[in-house]
Amino acid sequence: MCGIIGIVSNKGLTSNIFKNALNKLKHRGPDDEGYLLYNGKDILQCSGSDTVEPLKQQFIPIEEISNFKPFLFLGHRRLSIIDLSPAGHQPMEYNGDNLWIVYNGEIYNYKELRKELERDGYKFKTNTDTEIILASYLKWGYECLNKFNGMWAFCIWDKRKNVLFCARDRFGVKPFYYYFDGDSFAFASEIKALIDLPFINTVPNGEAIIPYLYFGLHDFGEQTFFQGIKQLLPGHFLIFDIDTKSIELNKYYEIKFNPELGKYDNKKAKEYSEEFFNLFKDAVRLRLRSDVSVGTSLSGGLDSSSIICIMSYLLKTEPEYQKVTGKKIKSFTADFHNFQLSEKKYVDEILLHCDNIEGYFTYPNADMLKKDLNDLIYHQEEPFTSLSVYAQYCVMKLAQSHDVKVLLDGQGGDELLAGYVHKHVPLFFANHISQGRILDLLKNKDFLNISYLIRTFFIFLPKTIQYNYLISANTHYFRPPPKNIKDILIDFVSKEYSRSSLNENLIYEIKTGLLKLLRYEDRNSMAFNIETRLPFLDYRVVEFLMNLPASYKIHNGYSKWLLRLSMDGILPEGIKMRKDKIGFAIPQKEFLENLSELFKKELLNDESILNFLKEYIDVNRIKCDYEKLIKQEQFTRKGILWRIYNLGIWWKQFFKKN
Repeated sequence: MCGIIGIVSNKGLTSNIFKNALNKLKHRGPDDEGYLLYNGKDILQCSGSDTVEPLKQQFIPIEEISNFKPFLFLGHRRLSIIDLSPAGHQPMEYNGDNLWIVYNGEIYNYKELRKELERDGYKFKTNTDTEIILASYLKWGYECLNKFNGMWAFCIWDKRKNVLFCARDRFGVKPFYYYFDGDSFAFASEIKALIDLPFINTVPNGEAIIPYLYFGLHDFGEQTFFQGIKQLLPGHFLIFDIDTKSIELNKYYEIKFNPELGKYDNKKAKEYSEEFFNLFKDAVRLRLRSDVSVGTSLSGGLDSSSIICIMSYLLKTEPEYQKVTGKKIKSFTADFHNFQLSEKKYVDEILLHCDNIEGYFTYPNADMLKKDLNDLIYHQEEPFTSLSVYAQYCVMKLAQSHDVKVLLDGQGGDELLAGYVHKHVPLFFANHISQGRILDLLKNKDFLNISYLIRTFFIFLPKTIQYNYLISANTHYFRPPPKNIKDILIDFVSKEYSRSSLNENLIYEIKTGLLKLLRYEDRNSMAFNIETRLPFLDYRVVEFLMNLPASYKIHNGYSKWLLRLSMDGILPEGIKMRKDKIGFAIPQKEFLENLSELFKKELLNDESILNFLKEYIDVNRIKCDYEKLIKQEQFTRKGILWRIYNLGIWWKQFFKKN
């Protein structure tokens, strides 16, 4: 896992500007530092203060470059995970300096690809997955992306064609941001590495801010909170032609899905559960490939518990994995003292069930949050919707303190298996009603309560009525959105509550809701030099689950039915069949009450922040209703105060001029 940056510009960029930009990604890669500069004739590799030996002595220090006038820069900060030797240094070349790469991610099936490539005569100098990407590109061109099982954001400079080939993985696990003004082009793993470049003069982007304020919506398209800086969408690649200064965007991956509810069949369910288990187990196995220590996060829910129990099973049946986990797998959990929704009893049940797991706990509180809040917002670098992000931040800090560099995590399980019951069950019901299958609903009688029925009724309302209802609680505080943004919000509501197909809706969630969770996880883990790996987002698992009828996901009063069925004998029964999991719950109301005075001081009394916010909110009404809003605020999706505060501090960090 790493930080990457690239710039193509003739606007007098100096090596110091480039170095300072890459230094903003140091947290993503503290183990090595590398630079490539090109002036149209010569390629120059440079070192930095963190470049590994002996390369540091072989390359010219970036600070000493003065007469060399490059227009192409590539930079890399390395977090060493595979092949820890200096051979893994980037930018990395292949094919006699014709191909160069800067890369962030992991290709888990790199060993299998290497064997295939070696049979075809390709040679390798390293044991890295990075070199496999270069050889794969040389062999298959852009089609190489369909060969990879992993997560990635990379740029290959193809010197033969004088183009940059930039790609992001299928589901957007790894970030890729870029800027292009028709003349200068730049990309990076994080926006903060771009915003101080001399040709970029960005301002807050209302097209992102307004959906965030109204619905907590973000990461649902190319737009970022920084005007002019875009994200390369998941499953896409771009080609930047250095000669013509033009960009071509291409989609290389689209998730196909089964639109049918289907008729549940016990025999098929057993077959599906066995196939799923084998795929999922192999996804976990691949994600244990590492040359550094591997652990896991553990919340006590079905997803993370399934991962760690499979890891436990693999350690017992295939002891070679102890090389990366040790004799006991380290698990990391955030819990809260005296919290009604504490998950600790479920975590303890997993630790008791598996005798080869060693559990570690962190207990975030309001005082810790006050201390870490500015750092959290800086690392996230775009506003976020829930303080649960802080709990994850603390888990990553805990893992770092125990020298674990890779964590397996359960992101994606809810989106693939219909785990958000408050939303997915009503959608499931609406699918049945639309198809006239009313009697089948009785098989899910445990879900037939007034709350789910009201939500189901809501789905059948016209989208404009849905929209007006959802924004009604906020209209007193927010400025009316411009028509183009209102249309975006109405389109979001229409897709978010589509009754056409549960699987289609899940696909939409993978492209919107999951994408923002992946951003949270990437920033939190990278803040502490940790790589996270997500077995549920192995593309084979995703494609298998999306091609199943929806009736195998919600069944007989249970969500995530196929996962539960497949974990029979692997998970303890109390975890496998629990129904009370509500997501990553935190004592947010308590946190916000304790932060109330801080909010007042930093938000309501800072005229510069208020002047910025006035474009989007009614500041006077917020001031008048402040105490009421504090009392109302429980989970962020039900309130607005956190979003306003987060937006204000974000603006102060990235835009306020001292």
